[in-house]
Amino acid sequence: MWFSGSPWAYGMGGFGWFWMLIGVIGFILFVTGIFYFLGWLFKSRRYEGYNSRGSHDKAFEELKLRYARGEISREEYETMKRDMER
Repeated sequence: MWFSGSPWAYGMGGFGWFWMLIGVIGFILFVTGIFYFLGWLFKSRRYEGYNSRGSHDKAFEELKLRYARGEISREEYETMKRDMER
């Protein structure tokens, strides 16, 4: 055929390597995005309201709030704080 030696004869305008490269890069970005999303999802669930000390901090925060609101005295606060640290 008259176009058999032409670079346009191989489809995608002779830029098949370029589109293949774009596809590979897109796939890598897609997979990386999935891993980042899953990492973010599980990290946010794991640390929601807790840290290395667990529910102890949640109780301590509640104690501080009660003291700040004036529901308990300084002596009660100190006593409860010492009890929680044991």
